Amino acid sequence: MSQGQKKVRQRHEKKENEEKSKEKANNDNSEKVVEP
Repeated sequence: MSQGQKKVRQRHEKKENEEKSKEKANNDNSEKVVEP
């Protein structure tokens, strides 16, 4: 794999991870809201 492809792939994975952690944060928040 070329350097360019590696960089693009890393950036893509980082973006996916950020979206996942955002989703997780949203889930955590909604769970907290549900609890009294």
